[in-house]
Amino acid sequence: MPENSRFLAPLFEAFGALDVELRPRLVEEDEQGHGLWRTFDIFVRWPGGLKQRHDHLSFGQKRMLAFLWYQAVYHNVPVFTDELTNGLHAAWARQITDLLAGRQAFHAVQNPLMLDMAGPGSEEETASRFVLCETEVSETGRRWRWRNPTAEEAHELRVAWDAGFQSLSEILLSRGLW
Repeated sequence: MPENSRFLAPLFEAFGALDVELRPRLVEEDEQGHGLWRTFDIFVRWPGGLKQRHDHLSFGQKRMLAFLWYQAVYHNVPVFTDELTNGLHAAWARQITDLLAGRQAFHAVQNPLMLDMAGPGSEEETASRFVLCETEVSETGRRWRWRNPTAEEAHELRVAWDAGFQSLSEILLSRGLW
């Protein structure tokens, strides 16, 4: 693997790629020969010698590549995602949850895959890491209310998770928390 591509190691592992090459794209050149570079192409080299430009990758491969790029460039800031696992093979989603371990992250999810892979954590972590959305109806209409699970709800989630019969998404759904 090229030294400047180490941040893409999970991509190599997930896809079985041999190499990833970033090629800057020259947009224009001035009279002095100075180039204006605006963007770049990413090429993935596969076993067998096939080289594929990024716009020919699958939807899931593009999402994984974009996430890994973000992860490398913004490694010391929180991660914000919206449906991160859409289009990803379950093994790729597992790699992403492993990469995010110990990093502050905010995820909007409808797909249970990420929740089920991450698990609830300890009772204290569950009470602080989940944000639940509820709808309140009042005289002025409906509005959303955001809150963390109560200590009791966090305890119940952890007990249900430890029993091992249901995934986290099933537990949250059965309690009306998701």
